Amino acid sequence: MAEGAIGREELKDVLEKACAEGKKVVFTNGCFDIIHPGHVRYLRRARALGDVLVVGLNSDASVSRLKPGRPVNSQSARAEVLVALESVDFVCIFIEDTPYELIKFLQPDVLVKGGDWPTEEIVGSDLVPDTRSLPFDEGFSTTDVFERVLSGSDRPRDEWEEVLVTYDAVEAEIVRDLLESGGIATREVSLKVGPYPVNVGRMGEIRLSVASADALRARELISNFSD
Repeated sequence: MAEGAIGREELKDVLEKACAEGKKVVFTNGCFDIIHPGHVRYLRRARALGDVLVVGLNSDASVSRLKPGRPVNSQSARAEVLVALESVDFVCIFIEDTPYELIKFLQPDVLVKGGDWPTEEIVGSDLVPDTRSLPFDEGFSTTDVFERVLSGSDRPRDEWEEVLVTYDAVEAEIVRDLLESGGIATREVSLKVGPYPVNVGRMGEIRLSVASADALRARELISNFSD
């Protein structure tokens, strides 16, 4: 058993006792690969809907099937971080692609999912009448954090704009030198070694970005150079 996690059989017994004491059990789930403030705030709001918060955590194998190249942190590490949060009472790891069977087994009083999900599309909503969708706070994204680590940038993703996508390393280097000689800082994500997460790009692809404020001028320089 991963550090911080509890087995489903043991958890079932604990929750039955909690219910016998009149406590309301809330269930949510996710990969929680790189914990950020958006996660913390979401879990705090979920916990406020009841007395006990259970987090169903995708196993490493489950995450890998859903998001090739991930997780960054092992299920043991993710569970240990989650259970250390004041809002989280229990973490239970599931190996399936969805938490449906775990929800069916635990029978929580409230089912919560983060994001703008229609409640009828939330996995397990047919099992739990009190199913709710809680929006995430904007400005926080695990994928964004991962991309910024890859690129070595401290700017949020929405402050950058791509100005060149190429498979030609020489072209990328020439354009980068052109822009930086013009006083425009660049960011490069080069996908030369796999695996990388979904939605970052294709293998061998080089993506060159600049700050949004410089994007128009950068495109003009590139266009003039190409002509």
